[in-house]
Amino acid sequence: MLNLSLDLPEFNVTRHKRGLPLSHKRFLFHIRPKMIFSFLLTGLIPLLITGYLGSSLAKEALLDQSFDNLKVIQELRKGEVKASLERMVEEIQRLPDLIEIKNLSRSINEYQKREGVSGNMILDLPEYREQRKSSLRFLKNEAEAYHFDDFYIISADHGDVLLSINEGWELGTNLEYGAYRDSGLADLWRHTVGSGKTTMIDFAPYEPDNNDLYAFLGTPLFDETESTINIAVFKIGPKFITEILNSRRGMGKTGESYLVAYNAKEDNYSLRSDMTSMDYSTGYTHSSNLPYWDDAREAGQKSGEGTYMDSYGNEVLVAYSMVPLLDNAWYLISKINKDEVLSPIDALFRIIFLCGLVIVIVVIIGALFIASNITGPIIASKEFAYKISHGNLDGQLDFENR
Repeated sequence: MLNLSLDLPEFNVTRHKRGLPLSHKRFLFHIRPKMIFSFLLTGLIPLLITGYLGSSLAKEALLDQSFDNLKVIQELRKGEVKASLERMVEEIQRLPDLIEIKNLSRSINEYQKREGVSGNMILDLPEYREQRKSSLRFLKNEAEAYHFDDFYIISADHGDVLLSINEGWELGTNLEYGAYRDSGLADLWRHTVGSGKTTMIDFAPYEPDNNDLYAFLGTPLFDETESTINIAVFKIGPKFITEILNSRRGMGKTGESYLVAYNAKEDNYSLRSDMTSMDYSTGYTHSSNLPYWDDAREAGQKSGEGTYMDSYGNEVLVAYSMVPLLDNAWYLISKINKDEVLSPIDALFRIIFLCGLVIVIVVIIGALFIASNITGPIIASKEFAYKISHGNLDGQLDFENR
């Protein structure tokens, strides 16, 4: 403790009856805010810098990880859809070798020759009706196992529908001149007969089934001389594809996967599975072509990803790839809103803001306390000197030196 005193009578250091001059008061007024500001800068600048750099790095890492996850999900969904469709192709391609189908197809040809009937007249033959009834049990089991909605046998020469599991309106009709000559089933018959190989007609409204969407997959059936005598056809609904893609595993609240197909003639895209985020069903044709749909088509067999704006104006992370099947090409799109991906970063920003607010309050309180301890002796010294300079020699100045 250092004691500096003058042997003079009593003196009150803290206040003179005339008080401090205006310049001293201004000094007190200015120095404390400056000290508070300095402490705030010292505490907040490192927090802001580390918070900004940390959140930026975390944002980039989170986006990279989200793209990686999206691509993994994309490949899994693509594999599931492709495997299901390829199983159907493999199943229909093995039909010509199945004894049940081979016997049924060749029996149809024999009945027509033996009875001298043609076209749908064979449907009235008791012998054929009995064989058809027996074959339907086998075919219904196949339909359940491979997710097709109906199975047809169509005569190769004139397009007569000679067998249908569901025995719908098309049974017994002629696809060359009849009411359904412009249907997808008729297109498939013509393409399969013309190419002599397995073909597929993409999803389109099918009149005999209330214009619901169906695709058709067909393959030739041969006689003993390997000549095409009939066509075997699967009718495929979109339900099984939507069931695969509707799974939300790993997709969060806004993520989804769906299929689109490009119509070159109309220069537009239509859905090949449901699109839940926009409540669109299979077959819906969007009014405008989204940029990532075009990029998927231009990429061809190559996969890709990127950040885009969707039709609702949301920024989305997108992964895309082609799903080829015979002569058709579909494009699988997987996307998720960027806001959802970055929501943990937003939470981090809120935490940083709250921490900063607490630091500001603590720094202000601490700065006021420290500023008072620092400026107190300075003000006392200035007041003591001021009194002496004005002839007041009665006083004592005490302070601690630590």
